[in-house]
Amino acid sequence: MMANIWRIKTTEEANSELCLKEQMICIGWPPYMDDELYTTIVSEKFKFKSVESTYIDTDDEHTSMTSNITATSGITANSGDCNQAITLEEIEKEFIAINTYEAYEAVIAKYGLYSGPQHKGRKSSVNTFANKMQAGDYVWLKYKSQYYVGQIRDDKLIFKYNQEQAILDDKHDYMRRYVQRWVHMGDESKVPGAVVRAFAFRGSTVQRIVDGEAAVKAYLQFFLDRNKAEHSEFLPPYNETNFYEEAYSYVMKLDESILEEASIYEAFKKQFFALLGTDDCEDLLCFLLYYTYGYIPWPSTNKRNMATYECILLDPKQVGKEIYIQVKSGTSQILQPQAYEDLIALHDRNEVYLFNVSDQYGEPSKYNQIHMIGTDEIFKDLLSKRKNGRGEILLDLVSARIIYWLAIAYKQFVKKF
Repeated sequence: MMANIWRIKTTEEANSELCLKEQMICIGWPPYMDDELYTTIVSEKFKFKSVESTYIDTDDEHTSMTSNITATSGITANSGDCNQAITLEEIEKEFIAINTYEAYEAVIAKYGLYSGPQHKGRKSSVNTFANKMQAGDYVWLKYKSQYYVGQIRDDKLIFKYNQEQAILDDKHDYMRRYVQRWVHMGDESKVPGAVVRAFAFRGSTVQRIVDGEAAVKAYLQFFLDRNKAEHSEFLPPYNETNFYEEAYSYVMKLDESILEEASIYEAFKKQFFALLGTDDCEDLLCFLLYYTYGYIPWPSTNKRNMATYECILLDPKQVGKEIYIQVKSGTSQILQPQAYEDLIALHDRNEVYLFNVSDQYGEPSKYNQIHMIGTDEIFKDLLSKRKNGRGEILLDLVSARIIYWLAIAYKQFVKKF
C-alpha cells in the first residue's frame, strides 16, 4: 500500500527553488530576533538592565545592519527563584543548539513563543512536518506553475538557524528533510485535479491531500507500474502522443459490464472525477451537451470573468438561444439552481446546465430550463459507447486529456479488483 500524500506550499518562489535545488523540503521554524520580537519574548519573564548595543554583520560583498537591540548586555530573568542574566546572544545559541523536535518544543515553551491563537497554524505545520510526515511518503511542490513530486528519503530532521540572512547564499531559518529526488510532472493539465485543488486553497504550509487521495495514489502508482521501477525511481510522466494513442486503445476495450457491478463502478467513477481538473470538468460537460443535443461552445464567452457561468453554448437549430453552463469540481460546494434564474428571465428559450462533481445541489428552480447534471449521467454516457443520432460516441468527442484520466482510473480501480 502506498504511503501518505502531502503538499507543501511555500510563500515565496525562492523557497521552492531552493527545495528543488537541494532535493529537500523545508519549513521556517524560529523567529528573527529584531527589537520588537526580542522585547516580546523577554518582557513577561525578564527584567531589563538597559544598555544599548548595535550588531553589524559584514563580508566582502555587503554590509548589513541586522539588529539594533536595547537591553542586550544584561537582562535578568525572574522565573521562580531563578535570577540570571540573559542576552540576545545566549537566546540565539539556544536556537542554534536545537537538533530535535523535542528540543524545539522546549525552547519555544521556555520563551512563550507561538502561544497565541494566531500562531496555531505555525505550530501545527512544524509538528506535522517533523512528526507526521514519514519516510516513504510522497510530497508535492509547486514552482512557477509547474508541479513536482518527491518521496521522503528518511526520518532525519535537520535544523538550521541563521540570524544574519534569509535565503541569500542558502542561509535561512528552516527545518529540512530530504527527498529521493524531485520528478517534474508538468503543469496543472498533467497532474490530478485533487493536487491542483490542494494548492488552490489557503490552509497550512504542510497539508495531507485527503480529498481525492486514492486518485492521486493511483496516478503515482500508474507510473510506478508502467516503468517497473521502485517508488523513488519512477520516470517523468509520458510521451504525450504515444501515450494518448495507447490510452484511447485501452479504454476502447473497456468492458461495459462494470456498469452492473455497483462497488466497482462507484470506485471507478469517484476516482475518475477526482483526477479531473476544473477545466476538464467544464470540457466534459460541453462535450456531453454537444454529443446529446448538438450544442456548440461560443469560444469568446469563455474569456469573460463571469461569476454565474463558465461559458455560453449555442443551439444551431434555434437562432438566439443561449445555453449557460456552471461547473464545480470541489467536494464541499453546493450548487443552488435558484441562483441562476436571472439567466432564464433574460429569455425563456435559454437554458442552464449545472454540473457539480460532488452531486450536491440545492432546491430545484421553478424553471424547467435549469438542469442539474449528475456524475452518473455523464459517466455512463462516457462508458457506454452508445451512438448518438449522428453516429458518434462520447469517447470519440472528448479531449485526449480526459481519455488519459479515464485510462488511469480504469487501470487502477477496475483491473485490480
